[in-house]
Amino acid sequence: MRLLDVACGGGDTVRAISRMARREGIDLEVHGCDISAEAVSLAGAAAKAEGLETHFFQTDAINTPLPGGYHLITTSLFLHHLREADAESLLRSMAAATLEQLLVHDLIRSHVDLLLTWIGTRLLSRSPIVQIDGPLSVGGAFQLDEVAQLAAAAGLVNAELSRFWPERFLLSWSRNALSS
Repeated sequence: MRLLDVACGGGDTVRAISRMARREGIDLEVHGCDISAEAVSLAGAAAKAEGLETHFFQTDAINTPLPGGYHLITTSLFLHHLREADAESLLRSMAAATLEQLLVHDLIRSHVDLLLTWIGTRLLSRSPIVQIDGPLSVGGAFQLDEVAQLAAAAGLVNAELSRFWPERFLLSWSRNALSS
């Protein structure tokens, strides 16, 4: 089985999945991609230091088709950085490239999340960057109905959208859903 994490940044998710697969004896090939050459380099170095067999590569996931051959394609906390057209393009590209399923995890734009983020960044960090960036990220996020519209526009027929605490969502789409 092969998994691709899009916009992997420093590779934390890729490494965590790789560690879990190794611990559970699951034969899983885990890849991560990011537009930043520096992020890809740091992610690869961190995985190598842990002795993990992961693969990282640089790509522009918005303007370049994703490579195929992956059973599962994921992205986490990336969608809120995108404009609507780019988010739709990303979802369409992920769907075209996956053999089986895609998962998207992100923030929900809501008054509750904005308040929680504002309070949390002030309680947990003294960094003015964190205190400014957190609320800006929530402000850039999509509302659930907007995510559903993006999924539909990207052709993700029968996509499932779940809300969970604290003001996050999981979008799940499967190729099998097309025949349902």
